[in-house]
Amino acid sequence: QEHGVDLVVMVLTPHVLADEPGCPSRHAEPKMCEGAKLAYQRITSVLAMAGLPYVDGLAAYQASGQPAFFPEGRDDPDHPNPAGHGILASAVAPAVAARLVARKPVEEQRESRRRRPPEP
Repeated sequence: QEHGVDLVVMVLTPHVLADEPGCPSRHAEPKMCEGAKLAYQRITSVLAMAGLPYVDGLAAYQASGQPAFFPEGRDDPDHPNPAGHGILASAVAPAVAARLVARKPVEEQRESRRRRPPEP
């Protein structure tokens, strides 16, 4: 923030965690699902404890109501197809836009830093 950069954290998970009937499935082994769920819980817990806002990719997938996001011709449980990327982009865009609108113009930020007394 000192340099005028706002933080936007996007928590990404394998898209199969949002799929029905859920994970594990024929696309993802139980060990992969357990590890991904644990990582997701740890990351979101740390962000919440630190008071850092984040955009939840899993919640975005689930809220879309759409089924699997497998890339065409690939059985890839991690990387989404274009529709899955679109859902993630739609989820993160408002967070980025809100920070851009809230920011002062760059020159105004620089000027306020110049006027600030030096730290001891």
